[in-house]
Amino acid sequence: MAGPYYVDPSGGNDANTGLSFAQAYLTTQKALDVAVADSQIFLCQTATETTAVIIDADTNVGGVVTPVEFISYNATGTAELDGYILQASAAITAVLELSATPDYLKFKGVIFDANSNATYALYNNVDTALFPTFTRCSFINATSHGVNVRGLSVWNFFECSRYVTVCFRTFSQLAYYRKICSRHGIREGRVTVRKMVRSCAMLLRKMA
Repeated sequence: MAGPYYVDPSGGNDANTGLSFAQAYLTTQKALDVAVADSQIFLCQTATETTAVIIDADTNVGGVVTPVEFISYNATGTAELDGYILQASAAITAVLELSATPDYLKFKGVIFDANSNATYALYNNVDTALFPTFTRCSFINATSHGVNVRGLSVWNFFECSRYVTVCFRTFSQLAYYRKICSRHGIREGRVTVRKMVRSCAMLLRKMA
């Protein structure tokens, strides 16, 4: 396993090694640039991480058993704690964009806050990214949709917050996402969705 790497949006420095809390990076972007397969990145809640540019996941290629994992941690980097905030501070397309081939990229416990600045909280610009996974994450305050998805790859949203609004950009993709159980509390539209979206309070599907 590579790392773990630490991100401290209050006292970190992107010139650091990232390999301890004392040597934490300042930004998630730096961690994304460094992370390789089987990496863990601890996002430490010392402050809200703000960004005026899109955080771009474009070089991260994990595997089925060697994913690249970003995990929300407490302010001292010693234990998992949901609630790390990535917040847009300027008018940008998205807080986080998946481009190139960011396969098996995972985020846990992170709040993607578009802050009424970004068009989307999460956006992908490639059809082939494999199995991006978001667990107990929130996608909030976007000026359009919380999540904007393209391609036919399976996107996993586990136990994500209420009102995850997903925009599917093609009808074929909308048809591909099907079979969801209403017992998970996910609202059905004219088509159903695969069970890869589990235990989310709400998933609203809209066409662009």
